[in-house]
Amino acid sequence: MSEADTLLSLPRPPGLGWLSAIAERATGLRRIARLYRDTPSGLNPQAFVRFALQKIDLSWVLASGSPSQIPQSGPLIIVANHPYGAADGLVLADLLLPRRPDLLLLANTLLRRVPEIAPLIAPIDVFRRGASAAGLRMAMRHLKDGGALVVFPAGEVSRWDWRGQRIADPPWADSVAMLARRSGAQILPMRIGGHAAWGSLLAGALHPRLRTACLARDLLRQRGDVVKLHVGEPIKAAELERLESSTQTAYLRLLTYSLGGRSRLAPATAQAPLAEPIDAATLAAEVAALPVECKLVSQPNFSVFRARAAQIPQLLLEIGRLRELSFRQVQEGTGRARDLDAFDAHYEHLFVWHETQREIIGAYRLGFTEALTPRRGVAALYTHTLFDYDERLLRRIGPAIELGRSFVRPEWQRNFRALRLLWSGIATLLDREPQIRCLFGPVSISPSYSAAGQALIEAALSAHHSDAELAALVRPRTPPQQPRAAEETRNVVSALADPSLLSRVLARLERGVGLPVLVRHYVELNGRFAGFNVDADFGSTLDGLVFVRVADIPPRVRDKFGSAAAGAGHR
Repeated sequence: MSEADTLLSLPRPPGLGWLSAIAERATGLRRIARLYRDTPSGLNPQAFVRFALQKIDLSWVLASGSPSQIPQSGPLIIVANHPYGAADGLVLADLLLPRRPDLLLLANTLLRRVPEIAPLIAPIDVFRRGASAAGLRMAMRHLKDGGALVVFPAGEVSRWDWRGQRIADPPWADSVAMLARRSGAQILPMRIGGHAAWGSLLAGALHPRLRTACLARDLLRQRGDVVKLHVGEPIKAAELERLESSTQTAYLRLLTYSLGGRSRLAPATAQAPLAEPIDAATLAAEVAALPVECKLVSQPNFSVFRARAAQIPQLLLEIGRLRELSFRQVQEGTGRARDLDAFDAHYEHLFVWHETQREIIGAYRLGFTEALTPRRGVAALYTHTLFDYDERLLRRIGPAIELGRSFVRPEWQRNFRALRLLWSGIATLLDREPQIRCLFGPVSISPSYSAAGQALIEAALSAHHSDAELAALVRPRTPPQQPRAAEETRNVVSALADPSLLSRVLARLERGVGLPVLVRHYVELNGRFAGFNVDADFGSTLDGLVFVRVADIPPRVRDKFGSAAAGAGHR
C-alpha cells in the first residue's frame, strides 16, 4: 500500500479489511488517495492548498467584501459557516494565507494525517466529548502569540434544518466566543455561499456520522465549482463584550449568515415624474393667511402650524410632493407625482415652515379619532387599511390622534432640528388638547434594509417593546411572508432590549445604517408595538403599528420637546 493509501485509508480490523476497502471506494477516499499520489514533494502548506484546489478543479470568488478587510497582524479569529466540508477549509486557507501566513485552522484531527497541511491544523475530534481540549489549548496559545485562527463553530457540516425549513449549520459551539474573550482577538466573520448535494444533506439529517461519510465524495463532486466567499468587517473584542456571554455566539452567527444577503425581493413600483414645486410666494401667502391659533411653535426662522386641508390647498399639494420625494430616497413611496390620498382631505396637517427660505421642511398627518369616527367608524382611519381592528381598540386607547405620513425633506434629514420642531409642535398640540390619551400610527421600516435587518428589527421590537393586549385587538392585513425568526435572529434578540445596542447591531448588518430614527424616537417615548404589516402600495414597506400613551411619555422627553415650544408663547 502506498503512502497516500496509508494516509487516506480506513482502519482494517483483522479479517475485515475487505469491508474497509469497500467503504473507501463507496465514500470516495480511494479516489482522493489517487489524486494525492500526484502531489509534488516539498510543498509548503500554502502551495499544497493551491495544488489541491487545482487538482480537483475547485475555485473561489470574493462575492462581497475585500481582502483589505482581513487584518494582517494581531490576534484574529476568522469565524465561518461550514456548508461543504473539506472544501471550506481549502478555499478559506487559499484566501487567507497570503495575508496571514501565521494561519491555523481549528479542524478535524484526521487532517493532521496529511503532512503538507498538518502545520495548519489545531486538531479537534467532533465525535468524542472532551477530546478537543488539546486543540483548543493550542488555538489559545496561537492567538495569544498574535496568530490568526479559522474556526467553524458548528463543528459539523451544514444540514437540513427541519424546524427552520432551510439548509444551515447545526447550533454553534460557544468556544469561539470564549476564545475571543480570553485572547482579546478581533473576529472576522466570513460566509461561504452554497450547500452540499441534497443526498449528503439528507444523510446528515439522519445522522451526523452519515454526513461525515459523504465528505470525500462531496469534495470530488465539486469539480468545476466556484465557491462564493463573503468577507465581513472585523469585530473588536470590546464590541462583543457589550453583549451578554450567552448571546455572543448567536451575534457572531447572525453577522456571518447575513453577509452577502442584503438583496431583498420587493415588487418594483412604477414611478411617475415628481410634480413641479409650488411657487414659494404662493406658499408664503397661504401661510400668512392662516388664523393665529394655527401656529403652534415660533422660533427664529421657523414656525410650526396645524391646519385643515381646506385651509392649505397649495401647501398640501407641496406636502404631497415632498412626501413622495422623501420616501423615494429610501425605496418607499406611492410612485405617483404626489403622495396624497383620500384621507388627506379629512385629516389635519402639522408642518414646519422655514420663514426666510419660504419652504416646508417637514410634516405630519393628524387624524383625531373623536372627530373622524362618529360617521364612518374605524374605516375613517388610514391605519385600518393596513391593520384589521374594530371599535374595541379605540375604546381601549381612548381619545387619540393617528399620526402618519411623517417626513423631513432630504436636505434636512441630517439635521435633527426638523424632527425636534415637529415634536415640539405635537407637544404643544397635546397641551392644547388635554383630552388626548394616545398617539398611534404606522412607523416604516424601509425596503432599503436587508431581509435580515428587517427581521431583527421586528423581532426585537416584538420581544421588548410590544403590548400583548393591544396586539390581540389588531391583525395585519398583509403579514410579512418572508422567514423572520431564523435561529441566529431568535438567539440574539433577547439581548437587544436597549435600542442603542440594537442600533449598533443593525449598523453591522446594514453598512452603517442603524435603527430608523422614528423607531428610536417612538421607543424613547415609551411606545409599544402591536403588529407588523407589509404595505404593497407603498414600496412594500414594513410598517409597525405603534401606540404611545401620553401618560407614559417619560417626563424628561416631554420636557425636552415642551421646552422647545415654550418660548413661542403659543401654548
